[in-house]
Amino acid sequence: MRKYAICDIELLDEVDAEGELVFDFGQVLESGRATIRTSNDGFLFIAKWDGETPLFLNDVDTYTHAEILTELQGSNWTTAE
Repeated sequence: MRKYAICDIELLDEVDAEGELVFDFGQVLESGRATIRTSNDGFLFIAKWDGETPLFLNDVDTYTHAEILTELQGSNWTTAE
């Protein structure tokens, strides 16, 4: 089952004790920074994956497809037309 998370954009630059990036694009469905969906203010992004939750996302809230669609209806994710 596909899962989603709304993460702080700072997670993309976080490094572990060995200096390696914490966020591993190999464990999510996005392939890099160019493919993530960011909030209008640029402070948040959506990560999505299938199966087990990657360890680096254990501390964030996870959403089902229906739940993330509801979240994305908020003003920080939509544009006024």
